[in-house]
Amino acid sequence: WVAAFIRAAQAVPLAAGGSEPRYRLWGSYQLNERPADVLGRMLLSSDARFVPTPDGGLTLDIGAWGEPTVTIGPDAITGFSELGRGRDVLSTANTIRATYLEPTQDYQAAEADPWADEADVSERGEIATDVQLHMSPSHSQTRRLMKLAAYRANPNWVGTFQCNLRALAAVGERLIRIEYPMFGINSVFEVQDLRFNIGEGGVLTGVTLQVQSMPSAAYQWAPSQEGTAPVMDESQG
Repeated sequence: WVAAFIRAAQAVPLAAGGSEPRYRLWGSYQLNERPADVLGRMLLSSDARFVPTPDGGLTLDIGAWGEPTVTIGPDAITGFSELGRGRDVLSTANTIRATYLEPTQDYQAAEADPWADEADVSERGEIATDVQLHMSPSHSQTRRLMKLAAYRANPNWVGTFQCNLRALAAVGERLIRIEYPMFGINSVFEVQDLRFNIGEGGVLTGVTLQVQSMPSAAYQWAPSQEGTAPVMDESQG
């Protein structure tokens, strides 16, 4: 939890000068809402997720780039499925649109400057997807999250790997390196799902990893990528 706090509090430079914490959460919720729905909004607005701890508990993982400490190689991989380059046509996107909480607009939802791959839009036309970041109180923070969403919508590799017990090292990890010479793969992947394979008699036989590639470029940031925040509408004042 301390590591998550430190990552969230890391100073990120702003285009207008100064800096802000990497991730903050602002907003409200109704008392009759399901806690899972509220937590979902919080996690989505801070690139966060819960991961298991060795003692059987949970901790919070805040997304940040770091060279993986776990490598899954051919000695661990026993099979694969749905392995391919890039997303299928039903889940890809070249334009990310988002709404977020804008303090200068009376703390109402506002539309962020879209994150678009202009070259791909010119070639294929706009393929847009919408994300709701209603607890993100900053246009800069929202754009950073949109950039991550764009990379997740267009990974170089995506697939599911069946592994032996060596892959237990990936439990609780967000980023791992996968080496699979059969397809020339030696890349960093983000773990989307991890499932234990249970055999006869309840014996743990291996792990199934659902992954997609995630390069360091997704987490690199420059103030010039901040885009243009919506202008406050004072016509109703």
